[in-house]
Amino acid sequence: MGGNLLEGAKLADAIRYAKIASVVPNGATCASACFVAFAAGADKFASYSASIGVHGASDANGHESVASNAATVGMAKIVKELGVPADIIGRMVVTPPDQMVWLTPNNLRAMGTVLTGKPAQAQVANSPSQLLLGRQVAQAPPPTTWDDIIKTAIVASATQHNGKPQFVRTCQPELKVCSMAIMFTGNDKKEYIVRTAEDSSGKLIAREICEFN
Repeated sequence: MGGNLLEGAKLADAIRYAKIASVVPNGATCASACFVAFAAGADKFASYSASIGVHGASDANGHESVASNAATVGMAKIVKELGVPADIIGRMVVTPPDQMVWLTPNNLRAMGTVLTGKPAQAQVANSPSQLLLGRQVAQAPPPTTWDDIIKTAIVASATQHNGKPQFVRTCQPELKVCSMAIMFTGNDKKEYIVRTAEDSSGKLIAREICEFN
């Protein structure tokens, strides 16, 4: 099932406060808002043959918008409080509402899920952005763009700083260069910045992801 984010959040609250288990049985599908409810289980069980997926929120018309992006940030904060790892949240945030990322057994184990039944043979591909959040998905995703990386970094930073991304802007007048950086903690617990530098005319001169102490 998928469904309405608000209803999924209400169901998640009920599951969490009642301290009951969440179960995705053999052959069932739990995606979108259903994932929020599943993550709330005091104990989580999923069959190897079940499909559990995440993506960003959509507006009432099924499209991405300013409101839907805000809803995605809200959803990311909810599942972070439920103990969902940053790599899964990262994939949720950068996946458009008309697409789906299906979680692997390792993803599910990382959020405390007990897998039932027998595992099937599956090929696992690493995303090009694995450096950023250590993410892994069940099938190879589309090539990650710089915009995807920026969006992931902003949401990761926001979830780690009470909803406010940690931005740093610096300028070097003598070099006629200004930089904008987003700071966040990666899935490997290291500190990173995603930095873009432009000259005085607004021309892009550098893009980089840096680890720092």
